Amino acid sequence: AAPQGQTCSVTGGAGTANADVSDVQVVCAATPAPAPTPAPSPSPAPSPAPSPAPSPSPSPSPSPAPSPAPSPAPAPTPAAGVASLLGDWMQNNCIRWTSTHSSRVLYRFTQAADDAVVWSGSNVHFDNATCAGTGTIRVEPDPFFTITLTRAGVAGNVVAGWGWVQTSNGRRYLTSGVQGGNYLCLVDDAEVSIFPTATDVASMVDRTPAWQCFARR
Repeated sequence: AAPQGQTCSVTGGAGTANADVSDVQVVCAATPAPAPTPAPSPSPAPSPAPSPAPSPSPSPSPSPAPSPAPSPAPAPTPAAGVASLLGDWMQNNCIRWTSTHSSRVLYRFTQAADDAVVWSGSNVHFDNATCAGTGTIRVEPDPFFTITLTRAGVAGNVVAGWGWVQTSNGRRYLTSGVQGGNYLCLVDDAEVSIFPTATDVASMVDRTPAWQCFARR
């Protein structure tokens, strides 16, 4: 039997030894240990999945700029009042002289400056008793005063004008209201107007008796 841990080989003999065994050689050598089974390499740990990059927060939409408040319409200049007066105006009141003659007072306004008109007057004569027709101007209008307008305004279809004339007794204040471009009421006023707004002037035009006012000729 081979010693534990060794492997023996027999040279020069075989079988069971029952005779001279001097020529039999037994050689024993340590049995080599089996090569160790290599330990399996550990599988590499799986790389963690990359965390998704956080989505950028949406930039807040800028608040819309507030709309600017509408600018108020500019107040009419005195020139607007001047423009409303220019031309010939015939009073609605008819003066009967005879059965074949009647007349109406005529006012004529001509421009003297951006803020002033020359106020002239005459009469329109008719060959009938009722001022029917267009009539005739027998005497050219004679200048009375220069009206200087200090301001103007608009209310509905009425253009208002505030002004004054210089007389031998000082300033005389007047207010005009032209309705629809063809109907004029011209009234005495005060330095501090008793018709302070265009709406007041429009109301004055409505209240003034028609015979005192003028129609465009």
